[in-house]
Amino acid sequence: MRMTTRKLVATAAIGATAFAAAPAAVAFADGPGTRESASVVQQIQQQTWPVYQRGDEGEDIRAAQHLLRGYSLEPGASARYDVPTNGVFDGVTEQALLSFQGWRNVPQTGKLDGATWDNFSSELENRPIDGDHGNNAEHVTAVQVLLNKHGANIAEDGVFGTNTRNAVKSFQSDHGLEPDGDVGPLTFKALVATSA
Repeated sequence: MRMTTRKLVATAAIGATAFAAAPAAVAFADGPGTRESASVVQQIQQQTWPVYQRGDEGEDIRAAQHLLRGYSLEPGASARYDVPTNGVFDGVTEQALLSFQGWRNVPQTGKLDGATWDNFSSELENRPIDGDHGNNAEHVTAVQVLLNKHGANIAEDGVFGTNTRNAVKSFQSDHGLEPDGDVGPLTFKALVATSA
């Protein structure tokens, strides 16, 4: 079908008007079917991802170690990342991170930096960690580690059960997110980038 330039411009103008008329309060979905207010989205997106490197220690690193192990189980993974999950950013973690960054076309810095956290987070747009989307136990454990960093006091067993879902909902409520119990990109960023 051939569309004239005039029809194309008119169609684009109608589409732009319809897009501009969308309500500003509904800005971004944290997971399938959810909507967050523009102010909450902005507040979370303005948070800076923490940066970690060899020699650092902490719960964010332990969560990232679980994520690396989980991603190595994905189809097409470049390598198996048998990193310890002790929260210590050691040489093994650094090498696994370099391999992961190369596989995912992230700048190979060997640091757990904003680009790497963004890559982890981007996976959650279409497949949130929620127990319903085939999440592996390592990804669920990473969320449990982060929830405990914020005081949840739940088992880190890799099972997305009632206690984990309720802890996610409580965290979301505390941070102005829709309490649906699904860990999408906004919930994930809030778990990593906000203070415990």
